[in-house]
Amino acid sequence: MAGSGWFVDVVQHVFPFSVAYSSEQFSALLDTYASHQVLDEPTRLELHRRLTELIEAELGGSVTKPYEAVLVLGRRGLG
Repeated sequence: MAGSGWFVDVVQHVFPFSVAYSSEQFSALLDTYASHQVLDEPTRLELHRRLTELIEAELGGSVTKPYEAVLVLGRRGLG
């Protein structure tokens, strides 16, 4: 935005947060990713089975995924 000339006084704020997912919720999340949607059904089901086992046995039943929300503000310039 700042380099475009269309905006001035550009500032960026980053808000980190994380979400804890159960093994079922994490599998559902993975199904929203294009790389997982192209897997054939047996491969996808096996992936989910193994991840569920891992999350339950080694991670106490949940996995925490970090995220960042980014807010960019600027005033309209002369550009």
